[in-house]
Amino acid sequence: MTKADKYLVSDIHNILENGYKDINPRPRYEDGTPAHTISVNHVTRKYDLSKGEFPISTLRPQA
Repeated sequence: MTKADKYLVSDIHNILENGYKDINPRPRYEDGTPAHTISVNHVTRKYDLSKGEFPISTLRPQA
């Protein structure tokens, strides 16, 4: 697992545990329920390219 993969997994856990839902979302699912966005602000990542760290996740397909 690359450093980017570890950051991705950590960010997903952080969003699920500490994220907040938007208020009054405009998008809706087909059944009419609101499609909330869960987010966390001000998250940064640092990579050192000289150590071979590259900011691409390998856990899911990337274009």
